[in-house]
Amino acid sequence: MTVIINSEILSSLSIVILKRSQKVTSNHNYYFSPNIAMYLYNPKVIFIKPKFIVFEFDKRTHLNLLLLIRRLDDTLQKQLKKNFSELFDKEIHNIVSETDTHFTLRCFLPTVRNKYNIICKGDVDNMIFKLPRLDCVFKDIMIEIKNIWKTGDKIGYNIELKSVNYT
Repeated sequence: MTVIINSEILSSLSIVILKRSQKVTSNHNYYFSPNIAMYLYNPKVIFIKPKFIVFEFDKRTHLNLLLLIRRLDDTLQKQLKKNFSELFDKEIHNIVSETDTHFTLRCFLPTVRNKYNIICKGDVDNMIFKLPRLDCVFKDIMIEIKNIWKTGDKIGYNIELKSVNYT
C-alpha cells in the first residue's frame, strides 16, 4: 500500500518503521509502512547521472511544498529516533537541500534489467523513460520515499522517481 502525502493526510498518518540489516555489518535500512509518495509539480532538472537525478524548486512558487516536505521530514525523523535509540543523537540528512532562493531533491532512478522502471505519461502511449536534458521542466512527477539508510556515520533518505508527466 502506498499513501500519497498531502497536509491533511500527514496530520493523521500512522507510520510503522521496520529495521533491516544490510550485508555490511552495522549498516541498516529503515523501511516505512505504508510506502510514502508525493506528487510534485513543475520540477526543473538541474543534475543528471544514470543512477540519479536532482530536481530544483523555487521557494517563492513552491513554498507550500517546502513546508509540507519539512513537516514530513520532521515527522519521519522523530518517529525513527523514538523507535531506534541508536539514532537518537545522529544527524540524518534532510529530504531536501536548501539555499536562500531554491531547494533541491535528489531521486534515485530505479532500473529493471538495465531499463528504467519509471512510468511515463504524455502525448504518446507507452513512452519509455530516457534521461532528460538539463533545465527540462516536467509537468509533474511522483516520488516515493522508500527508506532511510545508514552506512557508517552517514544517514539519509532513499527517494525513488516513480513517474513523470511530460505534458
